[in-house]
Amino acid sequence: MGNKYVLDGASFTDEKFPKIYDDERLTDGSLLMFDASHSISGLSSVPAHGAMIPNIAGNTAAALIDGATPENTAFEMFNTFTGGRGVFELTTKGALHGAVINGAQNGERAYLKSPGSFIDYITNNPDRDYALFIWANVTRVATNASNYYDSIPFFNAAAASSNSLLASFLSNNAGGQRFEKNAPNGMSGSPNSNAGLNRGDLFAWGNISAYDSLNSDNARSVVLYCVHVIDVAASGMTFAELSARDAELYAAAFAPGGRYYNDSYTSADILAPES
Repeated sequence: MGNKYVLDGASFTDEKFPKIYDDERLTDGSLLMFDASHSISGLSSVPAHGAMIPNIAGNTAAALIDGATPENTAFEMFNTFTGGRGVFELTTKGALHGAVINGAQNGERAYLKSPGSFIDYITNNPDRDYALFIWANVTRVATNASNYYDSIPFFNAAAASSNSLLASFLSNNAGGQRFEKNAPNGMSGSPNSNAGLNRGDLFAWGNISAYDSLNSDNARSVVLYCVHVIDVAASGMTFAELSARDAELYAAAFAPGGRYYNDSYTSADILAPES
């Protein structure tokens, strides 16, 4: 990956000069992107509970969201695991691996909290179409994966199953490398009039907090490489075009010479032994 240099006052409008983003996966419609291995994320170790992690799509998000800055589009890391129920590491290529026991988690979990600026954007634009892409590796399947969700970037906590911008990316319980896509046509239901009940878990290990009563135990262990949320119309592309583009970039990233090629990590059975 090359370097980006900002030239103050310069303006290139000719189509012969394509726009240079902070990451090749970004578009003009990119609202959220997490990738622990990216230089913008600035992670050299597992983020602590309460740590703020910069949004790789911070600049494009700030251009879309009224009053937003790249800084206030950051994610917050929550991790309430204790007693070895959930253990994290960075892989050799810098991705975030969360190993979760296939047993009682006592309501504990870890998740990336969607920024408030993004929650405001969805609240104000519930009918827009979005694209959600996740690159991951399931390192240990769950023993009970019914009614389980890994990523709900926005939900009305009063009734999350019917009022959400939903990406149920692990639609089956298979292990191994995964490229997942989702195209919600606006959010289902509606935001809550009480702003405090509008929340978002960009990605969760253990369980999405809105679904604790459905399956609080026996979760998957997952290496998260990338999660990316895009406003389709703002991107200037169709969902089919975005999907084809992202699939091509995914394949290149794991091919010889790619940023994640030949990645390695500790076995989930060692990080978080079966209970």
